[in-house]
Amino acid sequence: MLLYNHNFSVSPLTTHLKIRNISKNLTSKKIINNFINILTFYQKIIQKKNPIIGLLGFNPHNAVDFFSNSEEKKIIIPAIKKLKKKYKRNIIGPISPDVSFTKREKDGIDSLIGMYHDQVLTTFKY
Repeated sequence: MLLYNHNFSVSPLTTHLKIRNISKNLTSKKIINNFINILTFYQKIIQKKNPIIGLLGFNPHNAVDFFSNSEEKKIIIPAIKKLKKKYKRNIIGPISPDVSFTKREKDGIDSLIGMYHDQVLTTFKY
């Protein structure tokens, strides 16, 4: 799902899941496919050659305070590394969700991909 307006767009990677089930539904493949779909939409439909897409982390502060193997380490960062090889100027991340909307303005991000519904939809709807 992509919610788009001419200034900005957001895409939750998962929708309408219980919080405890989100982690089970995150995969690097989903992240990569969603990124490519959004990039293609901007390039082919919107005619924006080099959109910047930000990818949010899953945990607060991207789990830097955690000692365990987080979703950032297992799923999100490996997906970003793969995407940066081919699309390095088009992707920024992982971005800590709590500063994502201010970072969006500062870095000129066109679209944010969140790991779940409420990471991106509440502020976008506002």
